[in-house]
Amino acid sequence: MQGNYGATGPPPGAPPAYRQEGDPEGGSNTLPSYDESAAAFEPPPSYASIFGELKQARTNSSGPVDFLKKFLAILLGTIACSIFLGVLLAVPIAMIIIGAVYLDDCPAERYIPIYLIVGGSFGLLQNVMSLGQRARKRYQDQNQDEDDSNARQSPINAIISCFLVAWFIAGCVWVYGIYRPNFLPQFPGDANYCNEVVYLFSFVTLTLMLTLCAFMFCCMGCVAACAGATVAASAAAANTRN
Repeated sequence: MQGNYGATGPPPGAPPAYRQEGDPEGGSNTLPSYDESAAAFEPPPSYASIFGELKQARTNSSGPVDFLKKFLAILLGTIACSIFLGVLLAVPIAMIIIGAVYLDDCPAERYIPIYLIVGGSFGLLQNVMSLGQRARKRYQDQNQDEDDSNARQSPINAIISCFLVAWFIAGCVWVYGIYRPNFLPQFPGDANYCNEVVYLFSFVTLTLMLTLCAFMFCCMGCVAACAGATVAASAAAANTRN
């Protein structure tokens, strides 16, 4: 009992020797490093996090309307949307510059340059506020309750949005109402003259905004229809099982 037991193994009751994973003989007693231990508990990288969020949103939604709200929240929270908002900063700046430069060059409708200046100023303010909210949200706790996050949103953004919608409608009336003006004055004091740069820029931006709004409404309708069809199919399958 007191001799060398290396050839026959440890005596009964002795603790087993430490065996590293992959070493059946237990020849190495080296413990794993801190980095290796920490890496074992890290979640695997996600290559489709957005689709996972959409799937979870559809599972946790109480109906098509709830799913549509969560879908828009996920879409607006993506990096691509932040980049898109950053690109949109150039449009309000261009509106302000063009409206200020050609302020007195559209007697056919003197409110068109004013529309560009005011709309560009409030649009720039709203985009800056949106980018600031997204940057602040990235540093907040990811486990924060969604209702609490929505409650912290400033009502100023909603007020600016309502004003921009009304101002957009007014711009459509002013721009489309004089289509098509004289881009060159026919005589001194021509009341139907409007600078080509001012008018075409206003016309193109309004038309693109209307097209984008129509596209977004179509997408929202498709998402609502798909969500409704999914809910109806789930309800029908549940009734069939019962």
